[in-house]
Amino acid sequence: MCELPAPFCGYSRGLAVRLCQPGQMAARYPDVLDPRLIDELTSMLGTIVDRSPLDTLVTSCAPWTLADLTWHVVEVQNFWNYIIDHRPAGPEEYQVPERPADSGLLPMLHLGSSRLVQLLDAANPADTAWSWATEQRVGFTIRRQIHEIAVHCVDGALAAGDDLPVLDPRLWADGVDELVGVMLTDTPKWATFVG
Repeated sequence: MCELPAPFCGYSRGLAVRLCQPGQMAARYPDVLDPRLIDELTSMLGTIVDRSPLDTLVTSCAPWTLADLTWHVVEVQNFWNYIIDHRPAGPEEYQVPERPADSGLLPMLHLGSSRLVQLLDAANPADTAWSWATEQRVGFTIRRQIHEIAVHCVDGALAAGDDLPVLDPRLWADGVDELVGVMLTDTPKWATFVG
């Protein structure tokens, strides 16, 4: 029997939430983990990149430029598109896309984000899906990809001197929870943090 309050057990409204079993997703604020936020934040980043020189240094990800940051997001979202589309299989057959000319980055960014949101919206967060962490559910990918693009949207805004995105404070709180509960304690042996 679950000992957590009802709102934190199982899945609610199609969004990932805290589960009782070990190794399951532990989002503190599940109602802010809407996959559509991935597309919204990716669009914000795209707008920043579209109106800024692509060789702008992203100091929070130095030595990356805005072009490099955009390519990174394209690569990450493309990878998770593959994982969710081929679940429960892992990445063994995944093919890394070739980086396009800078003029092709924004179309790839928007296409990849839209596809990821489509796949995540169509999936049940409880479905099995490969990940590098203990959590092997679609819900992990939803949470991780929302935080991934939120951080990189901030990186882009800082680089371009734009205002930071205004997001629900509970999303940022969940990001801290994910950092401590997943990124710092549940990373695979091959992963390292560089400060």
